[in-house]
Amino acid sequence: MSQPILPICVKCNLEMRPDTNGVTVLLMAYDPPQPYEAYDADLVKCPNCDMQVVVGAAYNAFWMHFHEGTQPDIAKENVFPVYENVKSLPTTEENER
Repeated sequence: MSQPILPICVKCNLEMRPDTNGVTVLLMAYDPPQPYEAYDADLVKCPNCDMQVVVGAAYNAFWMHFHEGTQPDIAKENVFPVYENVKSLPTTEENER
């Protein structure tokens, strides 16, 4: 039996399938949160329950806070902000639960 390559959905016990290639993972920092680093990644989802997970983030950032020019657009589709290093999270319906 071969080892699974993609994540397994714990709820459905199924291997997740590729959904969207080339999404952006945007690490946020500071208070108020500001873009700090941006990485290319892929989005996979469960074929049964549609749970989505970002996987395969690149090792090196394609954009960093000290780069001159335009920073990645947080409101753009397929951009996933990560607030791991931020003390005050932005208010959304999901994190109010």
